[in-house]
Amino acid sequence: GINAEYGAIAQLPERSRYNVDILPDLEAYLDKQLNEKTYDLEANLAILKLYQFSPDKIKPQIVAKIVVKALMNMPNPDFLFTSSLIPEKLYNSEPISLLINLARLLESCRFTEFWTETSKVKELLSTVPGFDEAVRTFIISVLRMTYQTISKEYVGQLLNLSGAELDAYVNQNRISSSTVGDKTVLTFPLTEENQVKPKRVTENIRFDQLSKIILHK
Repeated sequence: GINAEYGAIAQLPERSRYNVDILPDLEAYLDKQLNEKTYDLEANLAILKLYQFSPDKIKPQIVAKIVVKALMNMPNPDFLFTSSLIPEKLYNSEPISLLINLARLLESCRFTEFWTETSKVKELLSTVPGFDEAVRTFIISVLRMTYQTISKEYVGQLLNLSGAELDAYVNQNRISSSTVGDKTVLTFPLTEENQVKPKRVTENIRFDQLSKIILHK
């Protein structure tokens, strides 16, 4: 069997990686990743490749869990790698089609809609510890790059948090807050991305044009 440690797939000889006999070990290793909040993209991609070689061995729930783990690693391109190996017969069926939609919503920053749609795969996501936490880490990284100041209430909607849970998240992530009028505003540190840069306008005027302007004057 496979020594179930992070990166175990990389230690396998090339000829063994796509031997269908190692599938049960790889599937068990995926469950270990889920339970221990670890992640091994190469091992998970190997499962999908083996499923391509042996369609009779495909387990839809395993594929779904691999897709969820890839979603949790955004903005890295893991979901792209994973989705390209999803068995065709599963691509347009639930829950895979729903997970693909969730990925599109995240990629297009439609975060409020994303949380609404997660209710459709609630049972599956409940088997993946740390899912909400990982997605919120991605969302807050996008907000840090986009905003200098933003309404706390709006951030709560984007993170799907409110009340004491939102307060705890703000404190835990050391985001400064202040009251402006009747609203609480969160302030992110200045970064290259969230600062408005003045545009430099360069006009190219030819010498003959300049001569005409001078002569006209």
